[in-house]
Order: sequence, then C-alpha cells, then structure tokens
Amino acid sequence: RDIGFDAQLERLKKDAPRNVPTKFITGNHDASLKNLAGVIVGKMIAESVPEYEFIGEETGTVQFETPKGTFAVQLIHPGGGSAYALSYRPQKIVESFEGGTKPDLLGIGHYHKAEFMPSYRNVCTVQAGTFERQTPFMARQGLQAHVGGWVIDVWVGDGHNRIRGEFIPVYE
Repeated sequence: RDIGFDAQLERLKKDAPRNVPTKFITGNHDASLKNLAGVIVGKMIAESVPEYEFIGEETGTVQFETPKGTFAVQLIHPGGGSAYALSYRPQKIVESFEGGTKPDLLGIGHYHKAEFMPSYRNVCTVQAGTFERQTPFMARQGLQAHVGGWVIDVWVGDGHNRIRGEFIPVYE
C-alpha cells in the first residue's frame, strides 16, 4: 500500500499510461491537502506526468473542436453528501446552469455513484463512479460505492449529438 503523498505520486509516475493525453480536476481530498500543507496536488501531478493536464480545482471544462462543431465536457467535483435519490444532485447541478452556459456532457465526481442520464435540460450527465471500495464512513451512512469506470462514445452531429455510455464495474 502506498501511504503518503510522495509515495502516491511516485506510484502514479510509475504506473500512469504513457501517450494517453489526460485532462483532470482535483477534488475535496486534494483541497484538504492544499488547506493543511499548501500543496496543489493537481499541479504536482501535471508536473510529474507529461501526458496529464490539470484543468482546475473541483471544476474544469474541455472544448473539443470537431468538423461538426464544438463539444464541451465539464468536469465537476461538488461538495455535499449523497441524496435520497441517485439522480437528485446531478439534476440540481444541471438546473443551476444558466441558459447558454451548459456543457454538452457533464461528468460528476465526489458521490462515488455511477449513473448515466442521456439528456436533462439538453445536458448528458454522468456520475463517474469510483475506484475506492466502500469505506467504514460510507457503511455507517448506508452508502454504497459504485466501483468502476465509464467508456463514453460521442458522435457530434448537425444540431444533435449521440452519446453512448458503458459502465465497466470492478469486482473483487
């Protein structure tokens, strides 16, 4: 087990896929390290792994330019706990977007849930899932962890997009 920031950074440098450009944001645990020790985790990761681009603390947007137009992906790592219904928090986040500011695809971390909503207010919304098993805290709260990740295919069209998601669960 890799304990501590330096050990985790060394593990990432050793095991990160090469030649795969990766854009990423940081989340609440990274913010805790920043508050406690002044370490900007995303910046240090991007400096250590050339293929990794740090696009923001807790939020960032990537614009893909295609022959059919721009496709915007926004990544967020919001605060707060899981809601009574799986889609409640993502719906509230999408509802908070002003007209003209909505991304085409919204990727949400933090809640350790996996969900694909193909269109809510014309935004495809994906809860990212997690690669952390259920913690004792989550067990005490009655929260499950959706362990795994997504493969998402996007076809940008004239006036419409097609988006297909497949969740790949990871079992022990």
